[in-house]
Amino acid sequence: MVEEHNFDKRLKRKITSSFGVVQYREGESIKTMLHRVDELLYKAKENGRNRVEFDFDYYNKLKEEGLI
Repeated sequence: MVEEHNFDKRLKRKITSSFGVVQYREGESIKTMLHRVDELLYKAKENGRNRVEFDFDYYNKLKEEGLI
């Protein structure tokens, strides 16, 4: 885990990593896609950092439609 790695002993704080992950939606603008990623990134940080938040709603919709 990133937080447990000692990058530099001079650092006085821990480094964490949080991510938002989305799947491109056909016809979606880059701006809209990045907004969704940003929303999930902040959700990951709010939920304790060192997390990955994924757009499961869209994934589940595609799965139900037999597209994945």
